[in-house]
Amino acid sequence: MIAVVEKNWKKLISLIVIIVAPIVLYAATNVVSQTEVSEFSQPKEIKSESGTFWYHPHKHGMKEQSFYLDGESKIYYEKITPDIIKQDESIVLIHGGAHTGSCYKTTPDGRDGWAYYFAEKGFEVFIPDWPGSGRSGYVPLEKINGKLVVDGLLRLIEKIDGKVILVTHSMSGPYGWKLAELSNNKVVKVIAVAPGPMGNIQKISEIIKESDKELTINFLGREFNISLDNPFVCSEDFVNRKMIGENSKFFPRNYTKNYFSSIQTIAPYLLYERFNTKGSQLRIDDISKLKTIKFLVLTGTDDLDHPRELDEQIVTFLKDNGVNADFIYLGDIGIVGNGHMYMLEKNSTQIADVIYDWVLNN
Repeated sequence: MIAVVEKNWKKLISLIVIIVAPIVLYAATNVVSQTEVSEFSQPKEIKSESGTFWYHPHKHGMKEQSFYLDGESKIYYEKITPDIIKQDESIVLIHGGAHTGSCYKTTPDGRDGWAYYFAEKGFEVFIPDWPGSGRSGYVPLEKINGKLVVDGLLRLIEKIDGKVILVTHSMSGPYGWKLAELSNNKVVKVIAVAPGPMGNIQKISEIIKESDKELTINFLGREFNISLDNPFVCSEDFVNRKMIGENSKFFPRNYTKNYFSSIQTIAPYLLYERFNTKGSQLRIDDISKLKTIKFLVLTGTDDLDHPRELDEQIVTFLKDNGVNADFIYLGDIGIVGNGHMYMLEKNSTQIADVIYDWVLNN
């Protein structure tokens, strides 16, 4: 009799495992599309509607979470929350072209990135991938433009409690200017690292030749071929010259293969706008909305597309329109030799210190 009962119990337990296991697996791995994605403090603590969630405990004891906002401008983002939040504002780290938010999390040689630096300083940190890029998922190429990217990033900013500090880089510079205008005073500071300018002041690039679906652009003395039907693929030469920088003294060149493996394609219309082709770059329409925000433009000494005078024009434009803006040329403070990827170079922490000091004093 005991043997029969034991056998039946074993069958019941097996049946429960068979039924429950797929449900647990589904809950852990399935991507659930929702207009709003729920916030979790632990994997099983649901505070609102069900949504996509990954939980990554980090060696620093910080809480790491990943989320996905569905919709036309769908966007993936990660959030790092320190054990003790010491700062009133949150920081949003926005990557540049051909990258994802991962460039802020780790360097090619394995050091912690700026995301952890600022989290250790007590900021809650948000790291998105642009809509249509990286882990944000597929969007048809013809629909990916600056407006779509800004729409997705703005939705993220609106979800964040409290005020926000934006850190932009390179191609995301124009997105930062526009987000500052549209954020309804949510954004209080913008740190623009080697940024693209706003369309208000950027020179329109010369079109060398053009067909219905392809064109050749002269941008800062270099020719670029853009196929409007295909993403732009970064060649090894382009990465070495533009991203790493031929004269960079700080890029960890022994780990360039690691870096190459992280490079993404660029949607053609994003590049089209970056070159301000036919005046297509995003413009600031109401600059008065920037007057409550503090801006910093940060430029290195050996950045191919960012000579001092070009980036300084952005600050001049802002100041001429009554906006509070500072310019830091790294060479002026004794930091000489940075290429374009400041957050990945061997002195990345030193540059993060410069940004942090500016934030504290402004």
